[in-house]
Amino acid sequence: MKPSRGESLAIGFHNKEGRANGLGAFSRGELVMVYGRRKPVVAVIEDDAALREVLEWLLSGAEYEVVTHESAESFLEWRGPRAECLVADIRLPGLNGFELLRKLARAGNRIPTIFISAFDSVESRDEARATGAAYLKKPFDSASLIRAIEEALETALSHSFQSD
Repeated sequence: MKPSRGESLAIGFHNKEGRANGLGAFSRGELVMVYGRRKPVVAVIEDDAALREVLEWLLSGAEYEVVTHESAESFLEWRGPRAECLVADIRLPGLNGFELLRKLARAGNRIPTIFISAFDSVESRDEARATGAAYLKKPFDSASLIRAIEEALETALSHSFQSD
């Protein structure tokens, strides 16, 4: 049964320390399923403060719980609820978006990602595709971003069912 708009199916595993991992790559453990009204957590990683604020406003209005970070390092240090989707600029101070995704993957943490960039190039689009991430060129319309997030979350959910 597919959740209706505003509802979600949260699936995760508890790791050996008893902490819950959200959608993505999991260690083996107890399966936890919760059905009910819950906003998916979307992390926005964008160094432009004005765009970061607009994206937070837009996605909050679209029924997502939004956390924002100005850098990849800030995101990596964050200890809040696990992000179920990333919206990340490619060009960031410090680690860029691609380096962040590779670092997360090496740690076994696969998070559906939408890369956003004002510096469009064939190389960037190809690298985004190679990582399995969606890619949007700035400026993009809000409907395209929301559609990309919904598709990323839906794909992650279907992959979590297939891997069990």
